[in-house]
Amino acid sequence: MKVSLNKYLQNEAAGSPLATGPNPLETVVNQTTRSWIDANRNYVPDCNLFSPDANGECGAIANRAFGTVRPAATFDPDLLRGWGKRIANWEFSAGVQHELMPRTSIDIGYFRRSYQNFIVTDNRAIGAADFDRFSITVPSDPRLPGGGGYQVSGLYDLKPASFGRAADNYHTHAKNYGEQIERWHGVDVNLSYRPQNGVLLQGGLSSGSTLTDICEVAEKIPEMLLGTAALGGAGAASSPNVLAVATSNGAAITNQWTPGQYCRQQSPWLTNLKFAGSYTIPRLDLLVSGTFRSVPGPEIYANLVATNAIIAPSLGRPLAGGVANLPVTIVEPGTMYGERLNQVDVRFGKILRFGRTRAAVNLDVYNVLNANTVLTMNYAYASWQRPTSILLARFAKIGAQIDF
Repeated sequence: MKVSLNKYLQNEAAGSPLATGPNPLETVVNQTTRSWIDANRNYVPDCNLFSPDANGECGAIANRAFGTVRPAATFDPDLLRGWGKRIANWEFSAGVQHELMPRTSIDIGYFRRSYQNFIVTDNRAIGAADFDRFSITVPSDPRLPGGGGYQVSGLYDLKPASFGRAADNYHTHAKNYGEQIERWHGVDVNLSYRPQNGVLLQGGLSSGSTLTDICEVAEKIPEMLLGTAALGGAGAASSPNVLAVATSNGAAITNQWTPGQYCRQQSPWLTNLKFAGSYTIPRLDLLVSGTFRSVPGPEIYANLVATNAIIAPSLGRPLAGGVANLPVTIVEPGTMYGERLNQVDVRFGKILRFGRTRAAVNLDVYNVLNANTVLTMNYAYASWQRPTSILLARFAKIGAQIDF
């Protein structure tokens, strides 16, 4: 029997976020966003980009601190110093290994991982009262849960009067706003069978489920529901409603709203099955082996670009800042998965001996069943679930190894 309890801390070293973030150079606002409507289709923003106000084809700038020396980010001193402040996770495990019969054993384990000391960024220039809440109706589509046509709620848009305020990003612990949860637990079951010399059969399953909950924190910091992928540090603008971007290095920013109704996500139990076996034929020195694995398919998201025509009936106005549309997640995360991947690989090997020299010639055949399972797909609703990569077709490889 085995039982363990461990705590692991996030590594902090030169170059890590909390080591470089407070650097005054990093807090300077070096990027921002603004909307752009290319009315004449010349692919050039016909406006004065140096003006922070809406003009020509460009909307107002999203962060008026851009280009100034005003720090856009500050750090909670309680985050930077003291004991027990770093992001950490507790891990508990318990297991038992037992001999069922001679040369046959089973190993069963339970594992639980729980995270703590989450960090959030609160733009103190705006609060929850500066957002208008709205919902949208997703298209009718047989591929969507229930055929589509349902409502997705918990979406936010800055009020026009609050749009464009200079960001004041404050990095602190999420627990100052409410409880944030992320934990995973699962089980492993493995069997090992060695009935005689030269024969090995082993395999088992691994299954687990993940829970995340940011509801309490998102209620006070709605902008955390906006996933932003961008280059830059604490100086990045935190204002949502952004589609067109102007940065010093040409980096692109993409925004994706996760509806508030999905602030708590519980994944199903995802199970991996893996088995392997090998047999060495006596006297012939011929090795036959194979592996089988069955793993869950990719999680399926659906990202709809919701236009003002879809949003305005609920919001009661167009999006602030002259933004024409807003990408929205319309399928609850953790509820849709692609086809399971089932793959069989085999190997045939011949051992050759020449005095003290030993050689092995192998024939490997991958994807024996010639499955064409989808590995990755497009999540943009305009081309939703279009495969972007599939499992390689069946192929063989011949190899040799010489030991002397």
